[in-house]
Amino acid sequence: MMQVNLENKTVTVSGSNKTKFEVPYDKLVIAVGANVNTFGIPGVKQHCFFMKNVSDAIGIRNKLIDLFEKANLPTTSQKEKNRLLSFVVVGAGPTGVETAAEISDFINEDVPKYYKNIKAEDINITVLEGLDRILNTYDNKIAEYTENLFKRQNIKIIKKAMVSEVNDGDIVYKDTANDKMVKIPYGLCVWSGGIGVNPFVRRFMDNIPEQENSRALLIDSRLRVKGTSDIYALGDCSSIDLPRIKKAALDLFKQADKDGSNSISFEELSELVDVVDKHHPQVGLHFRYIKEIFQTYDKDKDGMLSMPEFTSMLEEVDKKLKTIPATAQVATQQGVYLARKLNELSETKFTQAEVEMTPFRYHHLGSLVYIGEDQASIDFGGDLSMSGYSTYWLWRSIYLSELVSMRTRMLVGFDWFKKFVFGRDISHVTQ
Repeated sequence: MMQVNLENKTVTVSGSNKTKFEVPYDKLVIAVGANVNTFGIPGVKQHCFFMKNVSDAIGIRNKLIDLFEKANLPTTSQKEKNRLLSFVVVGAGPTGVETAAEISDFINEDVPKYYKNIKAEDINITVLEGLDRILNTYDNKIAEYTENLFKRQNIKIIKKAMVSEVNDGDIVYKDTANDKMVKIPYGLCVWSGGIGVNPFVRRFMDNIPEQENSRALLIDSRLRVKGTSDIYALGDCSSIDLPRIKKAALDLFKQADKDGSNSISFEELSELVDVVDKHHPQVGLHFRYIKEIFQTYDKDKDGMLSMPEFTSMLEEVDKKLKTIPATAQVATQQGVYLARKLNELSETKFTQAEVEMTPFRYHHLGSLVYIGEDQASIDFGGDLSMSGYSTYWLWRSIYLSELVSMRTRMLVGFDWFKKFVFGRDISHVTQ
């Protein structure tokens, strides 16, 4: 169990033999990731599989094989067979969608070769989603394309389904659209309901007043933990604190109104955006189309923004501000930024570097998701997205390129080749 002593600048660590020792630090970087968020729902931890690490994936694989082996026995009743071969995935984000798609591929491509007593109508795959659409962080076109593909694959999607309880063999959810409780039997239930706070992070946050009521470590635009001066955080355990610029509307208006005309011209707004962007890139991102924004909020079309017009514009920006997603590409970019920053801090004066260093700026490279049948989707942001077979090969190419070494790329590529030629290996894997 790790603990941070802010006063002495040490981290207490428990070794493998449960002995404790202290590690001093000058700068501390917290990158412990996040835990699975079960929302305190009874039975989730006891009966569901997660998709968080390699051991989870191995557990799901072994469970799937066990279920098909039992269902294939001639002594198994039809009712029990249907229960064993009922697969439920909770959460229709990218992880949940990919899990359902991979299970479907296994059923369609490999099950007929090995399990002769199992028919397609014996199997059910159900995806439960609490919101009114799947892949809610992706473009609508991708969500619709995926839903249509899932229908063809006989994957049932139930939206507005709020899970209330998971038992050994069945899951209970509330159908909020019809206000009724529904029970589904299952052989395998995979929980993909989002991420929660790591226990170490929660203990650490409790010692910092600025971190109260937070779902993740709040960090500033330079990845520094709020309430500290020498501790940084990155990845899923952290979240950049979003500024509410409407609160500073009067100060920003005075700063922009350099000629004292009690109104802001397009040129003055452009200069103000440049200043804000240097401190808060997420805010500056919303002013990419600054000319259109200026024209939209210049209600009286006099070529100037009055104080009410300016405030209305900032209010809309506040509404559109979103936290950076908890994805691998975000953590990777943060790691590169922080490594460069710490190197520069070691070579320059601390105060000077902190003032002059540019803040972290996230560059969205696109969101990829595999949707089954050798098809994938990618959302580049804005209105640019694509789906289909060609996207699948792009997905695989990007996946290989992001692996850390040539050895790993060759091993993964060879595994894909073996699966393509010989099919999936259905033997048990020891964890």
